[in-house]
Amino acid sequence: MRHAIFVIMTLLFANGCQRPSDSTATGTQALPIWLAGDYFSGDGLGINCSLKLTTVGRFEFTWRGCLGEYDKNQGTAVFTDNVLVIEPEKPDVREGFQGTPTTFRVIRWGDRRYLVATEELLDFCNSINQGEEPRSRRHGNFYLQDGDWHVPISGRPALPEEWLAFLLKKPVRGRVSELVGDKQVKITLGYNDGIREGMILTVRGTDEDFFSCQLRVIDVDETESQAEYEYYGIDETPAQIGHLVSSRLFDYSVDEE
Repeated sequence: MRHAIFVIMTLLFANGCQRPSDSTATGTQALPIWLAGDYFSGDGLGINCSLKLTTVGRFEFTWRGCLGEYDKNQGTAVFTDNVLVIEPEKPDVREGFQGTPTTFRVIRWGDRRYLVATEELLDFCNSINQGEEPRSRRHGNFYLQDGDWHVPISGRPALPEEWLAFLLKKPVRGRVSELVGDKQVKITLGYNDGIREGMILTVRGTDEDFFSCQLRVIDVDETESQAEYEYYGIDETPAQIGHLVSSRLFDYSVDEE
C-alpha cells in the first residue's frame, strides 16, 4: 500500500513539475524538422548572410562581409502555408549592409529547400531562366539550406501557380529589332515564346563581347516585346539592332550562327 501511494505521488509530482517543452517555454511555435537548419545567401565578398532556423520556432540572422560582421539579429519564426515569417527582436533597418527580409516563401525543389523573400519571387524566376539557379555552389542570391547545392533537382520548383508562368520551358533567343530612344529597345521575342512582363533578358553584342547589357521586359505582344535597360556591362555598351537577345546570362550560341 505504501509503495502504491509512493508511485502515485511520484507521478503527480513529475507531471506537476515537468519542464515545459522549449516551444512552450519560449512562447514560440515549433517549425517542421525538414525546415529547420542553416541557410546561406551571398556573393562571398560583402554579402554573406546566414539564417539559422530551429525546431522551437527561433531564428538567428547574421550578415558578414569583407570587414567583419555587419549585422546580427534574432527572434521568433512562424511557418504557415509555405510562408515563413520571422520577427526580429531588435529593430530591422534594411539599408546599406544590414537588415533582413521578414517574410519568405519556402520553396522545395526536389529535395532542396529555398527561402525566397516574397518580394523577390520574380527575381527567383529570372535567376532560373538566366541559368543561375539551381546552383551547384554555396554562393547565390537566395537562401538555400546548407549543403543543398550538392543535391540534384527534379521537376520544377514548388512555386505558387501564378509564378510558374514566368519559368521558361527552354531557353529562348531573339534579336534587337528597334531602338526606342536611349533607354528602351524592341526585341523579336513575345508572349508566344514564353516572354512575360518583368523578365530579364541578356544582350550579347558581338563574338568578342559576350555580355553587353541586360534588359527588363516592360510590354509584351504575341511576337515581340519592348524592354528597358536594367544593367549595363563593364564597358556600358548599349544594344544595337541585330544584337542577340537571350534568356540565359551566358549564351554562346552567337558563335554557332
